[in-house]
Amino acid sequence: MSHVHNENHDLCKETTCPVSIGDFVLSHAVELPGIAPPGSYALRMTMEDGNKKQLTCITFDFSISFVAPQTLSYI
Repeated sequence: MSHVHNENHDLCKETTCPVSIGDFVLSHAVELPGIAPPGSYALRMTMEDGNKKQLTCITFDFSISFVAPQTLSYI
């Protein structure tokens, strides 16, 4: 699997820091270019503290596929 996309975000610019103890929700959306080839991909997200020490790592797989256009029949 080759590298397709990379982003870096400062969580403290998107919420208040330090983040309170307990559950919290962080939402982010990315629109891939229309030329992204169909296939299997993996997303890896890590969170680091101010000293670059890794706090967590989340990985999940997804796939991109083409959808066939719907055929219209005229009467």
